[in-house]
Amino acid sequence: MGKAIRSSLAVSAAIIAAVALAGCTSGPAPSASPSPTQTKAAQASNQTHDAACAIVKGGLTDVASLQSQVSTDDPAKSLAVLDQVDQKVADLDAKVTNEKVKALTSDASTAVHAYATYLKGVMKDPASIDVNQITSKAQELAAKFTAVQKECA
Repeated sequence: MGKAIRSSLAVSAAIIAAVALAGCTSGPAPSASPSPTQTKAAQASNQTHDAACAIVKGGLTDVASLQSQVSTDDPAKSLAVLDQVDQKVADLDAKVTNEKVKALTSDASTAVHAYATYLKGVMKDPASIDVNQITSKAQELAAKFTAVQKECA
């Protein structure tokens, strides 16, 4: 029982970190390469860099507003908030068609989804918690969101 409680607290802490990272991050930006599908879709778009960044800024502000709903006292609720973050970032990514910004928002969306999926698995099987995995996925998430924010600063 003690391990399950510690795992739940660790997951809640990881969720709090994820929501915070998605809303506001800092650090070095990774390089990103758009996939051929993203490139073709973006080329068909006339969305300006500024218009894409306006979508990003609004979306990240929306994501950051969810941070207050996360609590270490209720890991299940916190996981539901992370699902909302995952969906909001996916929605943001779907609205961005500017090639340069789209490559970065797609990377960020993929990273938050991978993190959410991993944490859902840990909640179902607390014995599977791996601090190294959480750390690695959190660092990747931070790097991806930092890249988006730097592009749209």
